[in-house]
Amino acid sequence: MTCVSSNNSALPIGLTGSAGAQGLFGGFSGRWYFSTLLTNSNTATKLKFNNATPSSVTEIYVSTSNYDGLDYGAFLASFSNSSDFGYIRIFKESDSTKFWVAKVTSVTSSGGGTYYALGVTYIDANDSFALDEAVVLTFSPGGSTGSDVLYNDITDTAVTSATFAALKSYTIPAGTLTTEGSYLDVVGVFTSGAGNDGYGTKLEFRINSSTTHSKATEFLFSKNSEYGRILIRISRMSSTTVFLDFRFVGSSTLTYDSGASASFFETGFTVSDLDSLTNVIEFRAKYTSGTSTVALTQHQLQVTYYKK
Repeated sequence: MTCVSSNNSALPIGLTGSAGAQGLFGGFSGRWYFSTLLTNSNTATKLKFNNATPSSVTEIYVSTSNYDGLDYGAFLASFSNSSDFGYIRIFKESDSTKFWVAKVTSVTSSGGGTYYALGVTYIDANDSFALDEAVVLTFSPGGSTGSDVLYNDITDTAVTSATFAALKSYTIPAGTLTTEGSYLDVVGVFTSGAGNDGYGTKLEFRINSSTTHSKATEFLFSKNSEYGRILIRISRMSSTTVFLDFRFVGSSTLTYDSGASASFFETGFTVSDLDSLTNVIEFRAKYTSGTSTVALTQHQLQVTYYKK
């Protein structure tokens, strides 16, 4: 009898090792204890809703002192994100299937800086949180909204006057230019002239009844000019001052510029408080005294907002 031996016998499986420590939560996050109190007040280390029904929550209150006793004031203040705000997700630290999600709409430091009141718009939730459960709040910043057409009036408005008379106007809402670097583009489109000649017709642009262009007292239609277009960029410098960039083109045809043009930059123009007051912009026109009576028609006033 022949005996066969093998060196390929499997070794016995070892014992299962102990579970490792739970990993940290990621992202732009912090952790607090949940409180079922619905009051707008500070309780150190606590996060609270203003309504017991998750879908009815419109504000949450978050202590600047978190679960670990760390100061999270700067973290919470950053949620304003230059008024672009963003989104928050709150979930149970030991069970992420229990969550609540909302869009941030306002950020207010309260209680002498001991907590933040966050205005929110509810999006989604699964289950609710119990008293003193450890919860994680994660923030996702919102991006800039880019451009937004605030106003676009395409109704023809005409004036025939030897003194400046109003054409089109628009009231800039309070708080439109709230961040340095944001700006408005104002576009005006005009036709003028008798027999395709708007010579002697003049334009001006005003903010709150004050003429804005010191480098060009008026924008003048040149000889044989019928069509005109003006672009004005209003850029925020501070809460009360803007830079103004002007570009005016007069043309005898619709296809190319053949008349006079002008472009210049005003170094600063003081306006009402851009953060809390409205500001009225306006185009006005007249014909030069001594020339034939010339009507000017404004076809469009468009205001586009670019948020930094």
